[in-house]
Amino acid sequence: MAIRHSIQLQHRAFSTAWFRTVNPVNNTEVHVTPQHTDEEAVERLEKAQQYFKSVGRQGAGSIQDRFDKLAKVKAIMQEKEAELAQLMTTEMGKPILQAHAEV
Repeated sequence: MAIRHSIQLQHRAFSTAWFRTVNPVNNTEVHVTPQHTDEEAVERLEKAQQYFKSVGRQGAGSIQDRFDKLAKVKAIMQEKEAELAQLMTTEMGKPILQAHAEV
């Protein structure tokens, strides 16, 4: 299956199925997200594979570039530690101290 242009993907309606995130502690709904159809998932995987083939490993940059990117991700996660820990607690029922340690 060929990868369709990203604009076409953006304009296609999502499936009518929904993925519900439920807090396991109190069984309340946290949020609802539309599920992708099998076709939509395959299209996204093909697009990612096509991109990787076009840039290869060099597309990720040098070892130093990759290190710098990971360091930036680490800094952002540390900056948002409380928010991420609360999200893990709400969505997975993870105790807050464990969630902080995991971030």
